[in-house]
Amino acid sequence: MKKHILYSVVFAFLLGMNVVAQEIILPDQVFTIMVTEKNANGSIQNMPPDELVLKANKINTKFSIKNGFAVVPYGVTQQGAPNSHLLDFTAESSNSNKDILKWTGTINGNSVSGKAQRIRNGKPAGEYTFSGTRKKKK
Repeated sequence: MKKHILYSVVFAFLLGMNVVAQEIILPDQVFTIMVTEKNANGSIQNMPPDELVLKANKINTKFSIKNGFAVVPYGVTQQGAPNSHLLDFTAESSNSNKDILKWTGTINGNSVSGKAQRIRNGKPAGEYTFSGTRKKKK
């Protein structure tokens, strides 16, 4: 019993350290983005301007919430040297239809670009590509 409690405490500590480390690498950010949607049938359309929100270690956009995708935690890694401004992020969200939205993106200083690929029944069902700039704080 003591072993399980000890493992739980160590796991919680390490999980907390990962969250703190991630916040140091990428504090809360909001990016104004332009999004292009490529449907499963191959048609492409520009969507209205949106915001990519990376806050409290979770990711979301208006288009993802509109499509029922949950706000989920993201992972972030730093490219190159410790003071590099290149950060890669990934996340995976799902909705009530069991569709999956796989996020991949790169932040380079004040710019962001990436894609969110929609998966339905294990097959690609569309893709959102986005790019934009960090929203200025008021």
